Amino acid sequence: MVVPGLGESSHWSNQWSEQMLSVAGLLVLDADGINGLAASPEGWRWLLKRQGPTWLTPHAAEFARLFPDCGSRDALERAISAARCSGCCILLEGAHSVLADPSGAAAVLTGTTPRVARTGLGDLIAGFATG
Repeated sequence: MVVPGLGESSHWSNQWSEQMLSVAGLLVLDADGINGLAASPEGWRWLLKRQGPTWLTPHAAEFARLFPDCGSRDALERAISAARCSGCCILLEGAHSVLADPSGAAAVLTGTTPRVARTGLGDLIAGFATG
C-alpha cells in the first residue's frame, strides 16, 4: 500500500491511522503520508504499533519534520538512527540516497547525480518498493 498524495496533513485521521495499523502487508509512506504522520500527535511513534513492514521515503525536509531528533549527523547516520527507533526501512532521498533498515544495515547510493534529487523521485521509489 502506498500513501502519497493525501493532500493536507489534516487527512491523517484517527480512522485512517487505525485502518493502517490493521494492514498486515507492506505500507509505504511518501510525501503527504509522511507529512501527515509528522503532524499527528504520536508522530513517528505511531510506526511502532504497526504489525506489518513499513517503508518511509522522505526527502530531507520531510525527514526533519518526522524525525527532528535525528538531524545533526550525516544522512547515513540519520537514516540508520530513524530506522532503528521506528522499526521501519528508511529511504532518505537525495543526490546520494540512503537506505537503512531497523537492524542497522544500510547502503548509500553513490555514482548518482544531483538530478536524482528532484520532485517525483519519492513517487518512483515508493512504487518500486511496493512492487
